Amino acid sequence: MAINQLYLNNSRQITTSFSEDFPGAILFDFFDESYFRRWQRTLHSVNYTKEKKHLTHSYAKAVTTLPDTLELRKFIVAITRKKMKRLSAEIIQFGWKDYTILNDTVNEKHHYDFIIDLDDFWDERSGGTIFYSDGTGNYVHIPARRNTITIVKRTKNLRQFVKYVNHRAGRKKRHLLFIRI
Repeated sequence: MAINQLYLNNSRQITTSFSEDFPGAILFDFFDESYFRRWQRTLHSVNYTKEKKHLTHSYAKAVTTLPDTLELRKFIVAITRKKMKRLSAEIIQFGWKDYTILNDTVNEKHHYDFIIDLDDFWDERSGGTIFYSDGTGNYVHIPARRNTITIVKRTKNLRQFVKYVNHRAGRKKRHLLFIRI
């Protein structure tokens, strides 16, 4: 099994844990170790394309299909209650000087974010931290931790941004797998 059995067997409890303050959940040690390592090896075999739009974002992106997705797809269907035939994902790579910005003109049509942290370690003092903001000044900080999935049910005003990656990152890169439903 690729996914931690605790999470597979309790997907209903995960969705009921979503609150008004933060409609989401952060699940640690999501994949078993061998499956997680396979994803980490994928990081070096995909082709990244740099995207830079000064008013919205700067990062490198690789679109990928997910290996052995049946179990993951079943988990996502249990959370979202939406049927799907296949999953596609983006690996977003953040390095020095990369970021995303809150921008009201960007219309995000997805309803759920599934974000998997693929790095063994990321020093949050380097930036690259994910935040969700509700537009009223309230925000939630998503911790950087290996093999963690963050599930967020997007609401009308809930927006995401990634803090500027500063000079402390040096040559290190942060890798996040985004599945947007």
